[in-house]
Amino acid sequence: QQCLIESPGTPLPSKLQSIINYTATNQLEELGFCQLNMEYLPDGLRISKSLRHKIRKINLSQNNLADLGDGILAFVNLTSLNLCENEYERFPNNILKITTLTDLNLKNNLIAMIPEEISVLVNLVTLDLSGNEGINSIPSEISYCKALKFLSFKCCSLDQLPPQLCLLYSLTHLDVSYNK
Repeated sequence: QQCLIESPGTPLPSKLQSIINYTATNQLEELGFCQLNMEYLPDGLRISKSLRHKIRKINLSQNNLADLGDGILAFVNLTSLNLCENEYERFPNNILKITTLTDLNLKNNLIAMIPEEISVLVNLVTLDLSGNEGINSIPSEISYCKALKFLSFKCCSLDQLPPQLCLLYSLTHLDVSYNK
């Protein structure tokens, strides 16, 4: 089951945790907070520990997030994180602590650099950084993400690709269209 809260143009309810607790069941695996004009993920989300362990997917797309904060780290079994169309100028470092991630969407942000430490995300299957026009290089350390099947840097500012991409033997989709 999923809990999807989508409210274009409406401010985020002040008692966000009560909405989650009201809709939560033992089967809840996905949370979505889209188009809520959120500027940060509240660290104070009071979600039971057992529910935090069940959440696998979080969608925070189309907000005004520029910092992920430590609140995301409470979801210890997170496999999918959608942060597309936010205001990230830097790759959110807390993501590097979520080694369970298989799908990461950071499309259409303002990110200019991918940290070398991306190598710790060895379970990533899908990585979408398209539309981050400031990205002009891919660190060679991405080759440690051996599970990658889908990799997109469409509409960035890449002028070359690291030869280490050839070491991603599982890669079936690479999109680097509309670059330099």
